[in-house]
Amino acid sequence: MTGLEIKVFQSVVDCIRQGEPAALVTVLSLNETGFNQSGRMLVRADGSFFGNIGGGNFQERMRTEAWRSIESMQARRFLLNLKRDSNGSPSSMVEVLIEPIRPEPRFVIFGTGPVAQHVSALLVELGFAITLLDTEDAEVLQDRFVGCSILQGNLSELVGQLDTTNDMFVLLATEDQNRDRILLERLVMRPWRWLGVAASRSQGAMHIAFLKASGLDESSLERLSIPAGLRIGAETPEEMAVSIAAEVVRERSTPRKSKHSFPMSRSSLGADPVPSPDDI
Repeated sequence: MTGLEIKVFQSVVDCIRQGEPAALVTVLSLNETGFNQSGRMLVRADGSFFGNIGGGNFQERMRTEAWRSIESMQARRFLLNLKRDSNGSPSSMVEVLIEPIRPEPRFVIFGTGPVAQHVSALLVELGFAITLLDTEDAEVLQDRFVGCSILQGNLSELVGQLDTTNDMFVLLATEDQNRDRILLERLVMRPWRWLGVAASRSQGAMHIAFLKASGLDESSLERLSIPAGLRIGAETPEEMAVSIAAEVVRERSTPRKSKHSFPMSRSSLGADPVPSPDDI
């Protein structure tokens, strides 16, 4: 492994830690001796890249395909015909694997009651990075919320400290419906990936009525999950946690349009274009 490839893997680790989606492009095999396509390349969601797989149109085409894999979060394998002989038969074949880098999804829970405890335990096992916000002392809570980060303080003030990103999941589960309503009013207009409230059907209806009275439009209400969770007839905190976790996993697995647009110049692909790859 070359020094450049090691740095590419270090960049992969950085993307995971920073919660940044990306894709790793690897040349797996090549059937022409002396052809210079080789190595690895990391492509980020904004189209920037690090590494080298040979340069030219081939590398530019793979950068485009990597960005598409980031959008779909699907691994892809290609067999490319880079050259053809005088009879039109492939004379140079290269196999390429593109693997999307899915960062740990971030999940914020307001409250530390039974529903919050069971939801956090399930989602930690499913690979989510959990942050709990509560007024209770963090040291007291640590044994009940293993694997979670805990922030203690005034919840209204902690709302203002949250970085708003469209890949973050947020659950209100304080067991105080008035407090949830106040927090919900502050959170609802921010572009979270998912925003839910742990509540009964009647409590959920009260939250919706409150938001409508506050002037929230229907399109904004449709973005909310109130009461949170899939409709499985959940009654106990454990069952509610399962239904909420299931809804969150479904949302995480749903492809969505990237917030980034891929910067691609016509000149980079205009001359001597690389033939479209065939999925294998």
